[in-house]
Amino acid sequence: MKFRDTTDENQHAVALMKAQKLGDIIKIYSHYGTEILYTESAKTIHVSLSNKLRPVKENEVLHAVTHLVHTTPDKVDIFMTETQTIHIHLKKS
Repeated sequence: MKFRDTTDENQHAVALMKAQKLGDIIKIYSHYGTEILYTESAKTIHVSLSNKLRPVKENEVLHAVTHLVHTTPDKVDIFMTETQTIHIHLKKS
């Protein structure tokens, strides 16, 4: 699975997230309608996955955990909101 880095194409969204102090590092990725927002600060890594056309697939969540957060699912908190957005949260040691 290949998520494309679309951060440069979304500079307005990145600027808004930085203004809200959501993280020091902010990246946006896209793959067949699934959007990933990645934020990292000194204390946490947070990833949000959403797709307006269909539910986010389990393998997309696993890809985000292993390739962006660089860990395994048992080491992160994963939850879904009412809007079907998947959130992945990792506190750094």
